[in-house]
Amino acid sequence: MASTSSAARHAGRIFVAPALALMVVILLLPIVGVALLSLTDYGLGGDGPRWVGIDNFVKIFTQTRYMSMFGATLTYVLTVTPLSIGLGLGAALLIHSLRWGGAFYKTVFFLPVMATLMAMSVVWSFALHPTLGIVNSTLASFCGADWLHAWPWFDRGCRSGFPLWLGDRSYAIWTVCFVGVWQGFGFNMVLFLAGLTSVPPELYQAAEMDGARTAWDRFRLVTWPMLAPTTVFVVTITVIRSFQVFDIVEGFYDQGAGPSRSAYVILFAMFEKGIRENLIGIGAAIARALSAAGYKVAANYCGNEAVAERFTADTGIATFRWDVSDYDSCGRGVAAVTEALGPPDILVNNAGITRDAMFHKMTPQQWNEVVATNLTGLFNMSRLVWEGMRERAFGRIVNISSINGQKGQMGQVNYSAAKAGDIGFTKALAQEGARKGITVNAICPGYIDTDMMATISDDVMQKHILPQIPVGRLGQADEIARTVLFLVDEEAGFVTGSTVTVNGGQYLA
Repeated sequence: MASTSSAARHAGRIFVAPALALMVVILLLPIVGVALLSLTDYGLGGDGPRWVGIDNFVKIFTQTRYMSMFGATLTYVLTVTPLSIGLGLGAALLIHSLRWGGAFYKTVFFLPVMATLMAMSVVWSFALHPTLGIVNSTLASFCGADWLHAWPWFDRGCRSGFPLWLGDRSYAIWTVCFVGVWQGFGFNMVLFLAGLTSVPPELYQAAEMDGARTAWDRFRLVTWPMLAPTTVFVVTITVIRSFQVFDIVEGFYDQGAGPSRSAYVILFAMFEKGIRENLIGIGAAIARALSAAGYKVAANYCGNEAVAERFTADTGIATFRWDVSDYDSCGRGVAAVTEALGPPDILVNNAGITRDAMFHKMTPQQWNEVVATNLTGLFNMSRLVWEGMRERAFGRIVNISSINGQKGQMGQVNYSAAKAGDIGFTKALAQEGARKGITVNAICPGYIDTDMMATISDDVMQKHILPQIPVGRLGQADEIARTVLFLVDEEAGFVTGSTVTVNGGQYLA
């Protein structure tokens, strides 16, 4: 018997081994790899990652924007998950107990799951409108009921108006949670109904014979234990779907993730990083294009030195570190470039940062930092090369502005103002340089396919991003670079003071 049992165990291990190997290769190793990469400064396309420990996580957990992201996401997950599961289970139990009408209620409860949430968000926006919406109108109709005025919240609403459900930071995330529960519990109901149909009726009869007389006893002793596998699956799926929330936020707040970023969930943050802060990668593409065209190129950076070193090793393009917001630092940087490569005839101002916040929450520091880099940086760099260009009677300055400098962007008053200032700077300076052979032009990129866009899921890309762009695709960093090549060419001397819009037709200035 012992040998037979040992052989059986050995055979079992052999049969299980391929599945375990696949799990390790497909699941565990990628998780371990990603965990290790998170402790380095690795960038997509780079080589030789440098160990930085927990620095990346420190940055995430010490920046206000990301703390808001985690707060909103956890609020949504911890609210929607238990409520949608509880309501789904309750609806399933109710429908399962009905002798007739079950199909009707199944349809009613499941309709929100089938509805296009982007379309339904419009309906909810009307329903929750502070003055025209049915929600506040219904509440206002009860203002004459004395018994409700004992509730301070209701009494205050009757006197000063009921909440701006979507426009008030105190209510925004909870309103989003409500819609999430409404949209999701029908799916859980269907799963629980499937589990209920698998419970043998004989178990209820046996439980009743053993003393389970009430419905609660039958649920506690039979239904709930038999639903355990279904419940585990429902909880897992619901948690995953809750972390993936995007449609609701995008439907309600396509330009700001809610008032004061109160609905700034993880996927929306990824969307914003990939879309609105898309200039990372453009500078590298411009530098490569200019170098390939035969220009002697110097690239400036103010961030990760290891990344700059890898860029130089990969491209042969010299990199120099200084802060464009500091005039003296720019002076030393321009002097170093001049010594290494000669006096600059071409300047591409691509430096840019964001410090996003709704205006009533924006601090002087957030304003000053963005303006200092994105606008004052243009003055600093252009001023330091301007006299040399005038003496040589030739120069090309290209300023990388933004689509948000043309149309504005909620939550980016500082950024939009600075980028709009770049355009005004361009037009004025172009007039001064025209007779000296110096052209000054601006480029306003739209949605550009950079490394950061890789964080956006294909579903979000296809449903929510590409439909905004008439040409039906993202722009490429190389397309911005080719535009720069045209503007800096010696034969482009008649093009000056122009704002070149490169956004696929998304915004026509």
